[in-house]
Amino acid sequence: AYDCSKCKLQRATIICGVSVQSSIDGTCGETHCAKCCNKACCDADATCSWKSPGDTCERKVCKYTDQKACENDPDLLCKWEGGKCDPKPCGSIFVKEKCLNSTANCQWDTSLDPPVCKQIPTCTTNTDPTACKNDANCEWDCNSTS
Repeated sequence: AYDCSKCKLQRATIICGVSVQSSIDGTCGETHCAKCCNKACCDADATCSWKSPGDTCERKVCKYTDQKACENDPDLLCKWEGGKCDPKPCGSIFVKEKCLNSTANCQWDTSLDPPVCKQIPTCTTNTDPTACKNDANCEWDCNSTS
């Protein structure tokens, strides 16, 4: 078992090990939300959210109501889209198997330490030639009839 002197918070997950130096910007520990064992207790804390089924109280992730707060999430887990804040489809997955089995087109990036789950870049611009040419994931096909 490790104590907090050998743990740090990184990308919303707690990393522990003999070579880890405690992060100066936080301490490790179970989320305070998990201490609530009923909906009333959980609902009383604005940073917590009751999950049912399962009847558990979890820390809210990406529940911001304005774009700036969403895009400035301290864990970089959120994206603003369609007027609401949601977790990034891959960036909020921290387990390799869940990343690789995700339906969100994710890949496990081992070039970072610790490894992270990232969305595989795809071309999402298909009607505007200029936008297409400016997107590194796209190329404009002048002869396409579809």
